[in-house]
Amino acid sequence: MPTHILQWCEDELSKVETVDQLLLKTTAFLGSSGVKNVGLFYRSFFERRAFSNFPEEWVLQYRQDNLETKDPVFRRAFATGLPTCWSSAYKGQEGSEFKDRAKDAGLPDDGITMSIMRRSTCIVMFSVCGDIPSDEVECKNEGLTLMVELIARRFWLKLSELEHELDDLRVSPREVQTLYWAACGKSAWETAKILGLSEGTVNQYLHSAARKLGAASKTHSVIRAIDAGVLRGSDPIQAVTALGS
Repeated sequence: MPTHILQWCEDELSKVETVDQLLLKTTAFLGSSGVKNVGLFYRSFFERRAFSNFPEEWVLQYRQDNLETKDPVFRRAFATGLPTCWSSAYKGQEGSEFKDRAKDAGLPDDGITMSIMRRSTCIVMFSVCGDIPSDEVECKNEGLTLMVELIARRFWLKLSELEHELDDLRVSPREVQTLYWAACGKSAWETAKILGLSEGTVNQYLHSAARKLGAASKTHSVIRAIDAGVLRGSDPIQAVTALGS
């Protein structure tokens, strides 16, 4: 089976051109095992991003309420670095309450989550869920945990390629600060005096931020940064600190 999975990754994922296609193909391939949803969660000091076809209500709750800090599945998968069956992590009152909340938001009862990257500056989690065995031993015996392990890393590699390498696209603290002062109506020259930089360096930061945000101008960059949650807070230090929250 591992050879079959690896061959599928090589043959099919190489053809994928968008994130939506990546999600669709991966879900369809795992569908014979009962998988209905797949997703990847990425968090660094600078940003939090989710790529999934999970129910929108659950994705929204997870983002707004920082649920990774409360999710027993997330915590266990991060601690062990191994594929974690949700049913095993949901044991106990806290886990049961979290499971009920997820179910109310439309998430299937059973799933598997594994950590692809565990660093102090970057966490990447891959999850599948649906009508799959609820017991950890059953998942292992049916080869689901192995499938998740093999596909998860290739999913991440392809996603990184599609997203132009997420680490390279993150907005840096200096870029956030220059965007903040631009939002306050400061010119590049004024921002340079405030931050102790040259005007040319400030313009470079603004240009780089615009590229990462897909913006056409300084004003557009500020709007995109606010919409994306990159620029928040009432002062530049708070705006940068908020990115890690």
